[in-house]
Amino acid sequence: MKTLKAICLVLICGLIFSCDPGPATPEADLNIRVQGYFSGNARENILVQVYRTREDAEDQVAPLTPSLWTDRYGEVEVFGLLTNRRYFVRADARATHTIRKSRKLDFGANNCVIRIL
Repeated sequence: MKTLKAICLVLICGLIFSCDPGPATPEADLNIRVQGYFSGNARENILVQVYRTREDAEDQVAPLTPSLWTDRYGEVEVFGLLTNRRYFVRADARATHTIRKSRKLDFGANNCVIRIL
């Protein structure tokens, strides 16, 4: 009888610990839209990168994303960011760059609009 109880206990523990608890922290997605400063039109082929701090964005060190290019609608999507954090988005055009701080990200989709010359 003791052996049967021990085997049942081992099987129950194995079942409990084999369950997938899901992601450790909720993830946020960031939809970045780049627009012309004066015209408000979508800007295509603008280099966009996301950074953790403003200093990193200014010095272009330790980006959280690879080099991303805006599509014909001026948009880039970044997936899997942490919630309750602000990020700094850098958009580089030919002659100028703009750095913008996002708002604190919520679970799911978030938006960030950058105006650039």
